[in-house]
Amino acid sequence: MRQNVDVEYALEHLIHAYRREFLSALQDAGMDLSPAEIRVLRLLHRSPGCSLQHLVICTGRDKAQVTRRVRCMEERKLVRRERDAEDQRSFRLYLTASGKRLEKQVRAVRAAVNRKLFSRLDGSEREHLRVLLDRCIAALEERMR
Repeated sequence: MRQNVDVEYALEHLIHAYRREFLSALQDAGMDLSPAEIRVLRLLHRSPGCSLQHLVICTGRDKAQVTRRVRCMEERKLVRRERDAEDQRSFRLYLTASGKRLEKQVRAVRAAVNRKLFSRLDGSEREHLRVLLDRCIAALEERMR
């Protein structure tokens, strides 16, 4: 039983330490972004033209929160909306040129933090960790279906 508590504590500690390190590195690089903005940038980079509903599902936030965040990012010229050609009531969301540049900078900071995080693991240890984390993620996603 004690071993499970240690794993749980280590994972929780890792999550908080990683978040703190990543946000600090972003601030040091002159990027004042909230975790929600970082997620929106990443999602729109990976899925250009996605809907607001897609962002709601992927972020786990309610529609009002995501709408406010997207509106704020539009005001900062990081995100733009276009009417959905198939459903004129809906919009598709895209990163602007500024949003793409910022997302690329965020990705570079994330890569540097990840290099630091995994610096003490060799390739096989990283691969083993990835497999274990994938299994944990799959267990959680299974429960969400």
